[in-house]
Amino acid sequence: MNRDAVVVTASVGSFPGLVDALRALPAAVEERPLMTFAPPLDWGPLDQALRELARFDAVAVTSPRAAAAFGERLTGGGGKRPPEGFPPAWVAGAATAAALDGVLGRVRTPPE
Repeated sequence: MNRDAVVVTASVGSFPGLVDALRALPAAVEERPLMTFAPPLDWGPLDQALRELARFDAVAVTSPRAAAAFGERLTGGGGKRPPEGFPPAWVAGAATAAALDGVLGRVRTPPE
């Protein structure tokens, strides 16, 4: 590996602007993501869980990407809130909460 190279292993979209900023350095920048994200091959299990969401005690969402996919699937892409009676939603942090803004109402974050 060249000493004057930076290899970015983060998945595409994880750090918006990072690669462009690194390209301003006097070094070669290579993108080699170790993970990729794609929709599931079968939405059936998630759709079934969403239809029965009221039977769960809570929902936990651990990433902004997961929150965006969950919200899109839950609202059918229309951006409208689901009916009342859904369990409390817990999220991993502020970015995940923001991705669910307007979809589930109030979400809870762990104490700091």
